[in-house]
Amino acid sequence: MRFAVRLSVVGLVFVTMFSVVGLRLWFIQVAQGPAIAEASTEQAWIQRTVQAPRGDIYDRNGALLVTSRIVPAVIVDRTFIQNSEQGEHVVTRLAALLSMPRSELAGMYEKAGINGRFEVGTVSPEVAYRINESLDELPGVQIVKVPERVYINGPTAAHVIGHLGLPDASDLEERPELDPSVRVGKLGIERFYDELLQGVPGQEEYRVRRGQIIDTRPAVAPVQGSSVVLSIDLATQEVVEMALEQGIQLSNEVKDQDRANGREVFSETQRGAVVVLDVNTFEVVAAASYPDFDPQLFVAGIDADTFQALNDARAFNNLATNGLYPPASTFKAIMYAVDMEERLPFPEGIEGIDPDNRQVHCDGTLELPQLADGTEQVKRDWYVGSNYGWRDLSGALE
Repeated sequence: MRFAVRLSVVGLVFVTMFSVVGLRLWFIQVAQGPAIAEASTEQAWIQRTVQAPRGDIYDRNGALLVTSRIVPAVIVDRTFIQNSEQGEHVVTRLAALLSMPRSELAGMYEKAGINGRFEVGTVSPEVAYRINESLDELPGVQIVKVPERVYINGPTAAHVIGHLGLPDASDLEERPELDPSVRVGKLGIERFYDELLQGVPGQEEYRVRRGQIIDTRPAVAPVQGSSVVLSIDLATQEVVEMALEQGIQLSNEVKDQDRANGREVFSETQRGAVVVLDVNTFEVVAAASYPDFDPQLFVAGIDADTFQALNDARAFNNLATNGLYPPASTFKAIMYAVDMEERLPFPEGIEGIDPDNRQVHCDGTLELPQLADGTEQVKRDWYVGSNYGWRDLSGALE
């Protein structure tokens, strides 16, 4: 009897002990689980990449053409958003604070994926302040500092300098190490020297509470990209671009006059290019192409309508390097050198050619075959002066 009582007491003690332990485990895992998980998250340091500022670009005299500045940017990290309802709220509220179409932000949100992290874009200090004031109701939204490209002279030398853009499939295939969210050079010097200009990203550690960053500390500082010095002279470039644009306008004014006088005008002058070389070193001192564009449009992301308008105008085509042109009068110097070296024979028995004195008679006109309707084609020299009559090659080149 006593043994049975003792066994019952021991059993009761064990049951009580296991009940207490079980209750405690339930309390820790269920009742206090979220609080403990949040506390552990607050204690854990999370690493993220810090984008390096791109290197500066200078002209031949040290004038700064392109640089980078540190500005606030809005980041959305979906790992801190618990459900679709919360996500809908974040998109709606954040779009209102940014004064941007909700559909545009929603598209970025969906594209990032469930555990994705994406940059909405850079913002002014005033907008960053308003968002900071609302962070308690915006889980996953963060304000961070990022480098932003600044093209100091706007469209000046745009085709030479180029612009930035997010890497496309071909960029990522060629350079798998690229971060798809970091802009790279897409044209000109920005593209050709992209790896040199990009620099080395750094690392930063942070802790979060309820989806918001509560503390940060640097781990590895980013290294700014190397600077590039061009052979371009900014002052010359500005003069050349102005002269090119004025020349195109003048050409169209002349065509308007010809049209008013009943002359046939086939098309308007829409494009042109100018290249200035140093005759001693053959360095490119200026290179202009028209129409042009403003690289600053691509920094925050160019809108589709503006891009399409520029693309339709072929503004991204650098006519100074990609255009194909007949050599025209520049070839005369080559023929002159060949004639001086080889003394090429002159044809005989042709009116207007004196083979003995190696001269040709010129009256400033060029007669071409008649058109199908019988219209005569006579092209007149643009130069009105006395440089006509019997001329040898040396005299014609004066």
